[in-house]
Amino acid sequence: MIQKQQLVASVLIAGGIVIGLSELSLGESTGVNILIVNKGEVKIKKENWKAFQKASTGSLLRPNDYLQMGSNASAFLLCSNTERWQPTAGKQFRVSEGCPRGTASRPRNVARSQTRNENKLIPYIISPRNTELLSDRPLLKWNPVTGATRYQVKLQGGGLDWQTETNETQVLYGGQEPLKLGVKYLLIVTTTTDKEASSKKEVGADLMFGLMTTEKAKVVKEEATNLKKQGLSPEAETLALAYLYEGNNLKAEAIALLQPLSQQKSQNRVVYSLLGDLLLQTGLNQQAQQAYQQALALAQKLGDQEGEAEAQSGLGEASFGLGKKEEALSWLKKAQASYAVLGDESQTQVLTQRIEEIQKRLKNS
Repeated sequence: MIQKQQLVASVLIAGGIVIGLSELSLGESTGVNILIVNKGEVKIKKENWKAFQKASTGSLLRPNDYLQMGSNASAFLLCSNTERWQPTAGKQFRVSEGCPRGTASRPRNVARSQTRNENKLIPYIISPRNTELLSDRPLLKWNPVTGATRYQVKLQGGGLDWQTETNETQVLYGGQEPLKLGVKYLLIVTTTTDKEASSKKEVGADLMFGLMTTEKAKVVKEEATNLKKQGLSPEAETLALAYLYEGNNLKAEAIALLQPLSQQKSQNRVVYSLLGDLLLQTGLNQQAQQAYQQALALAQKLGDQEGEAEAQSGLGEASFGLGKKEEALSWLKKAQASYAVLGDESQTQVLTQRIEEIQKRLKNS
């Protein structure tokens, strides 16, 4: 028997933007369905796959996908139509039986420009960069530079020119006035001993950030509060919140949520896949590479073919961002082969086009 219970709210994503229930009627919703696995073996078969594959908490499903529950399995879906669906153990279901709506998956919006290389001699910005923020007094973080004992920190934008110095690699913004709406800010960090060692040396990356509008922030905070009332495990709650923040361009918030799970050696490859995507979106290619490597290792260990394909694709884009085009091609070809094994012709074609694009760049360089 299929049990349903009404959710107070759900994560609704349309066109890659998370929208609160106050902004979107149920008849218009086209959000994602998030799988939460409590115990046992749960498998999924997406519409264009050849066979069932092992699923993880955080997997995203659409109505035409299939869910296969092990005999002692316990799992449920946070549905995009605001319902929580718990399928019966030992049976197979079409997702539409419990979740009638839902997009194919969240868009994997990852940066494809070449940004910072592997040079660690500058205090490049770690956070915030290329993101919106909820807090008007954010924590500012940067890369430590070997030999540097003190840093000059500047925050500029909209007439603001706040400065301070610290011997740490992070500082809380402490200006008299909080950050303002509608303003794009830029954080600049320079070592006090060498003015050439500056975050301004990073080229090709979008480092600007600003506050989320009051109305939108209110909706997101309400959605986050409602998610926290669902009684999810700490990891499942973190993933659901990270999807919510990512969809609203709150990349810094999402990364800050996921990094502790990574540091605690989570055994869920979705944690690392999502973290890698977020780091790649902000131009932190080296950190993204590390996250994808962890995702790949876990996917291979667990026989997660989709996880393996996503990690390989991410590693290809991270390598490209680091200027390693040959290495990027190698990873993307592996991802292409992995998606072909799944039978995912759509992703295989996307990768074919991406590979041809990089090959053309190599030929013309």
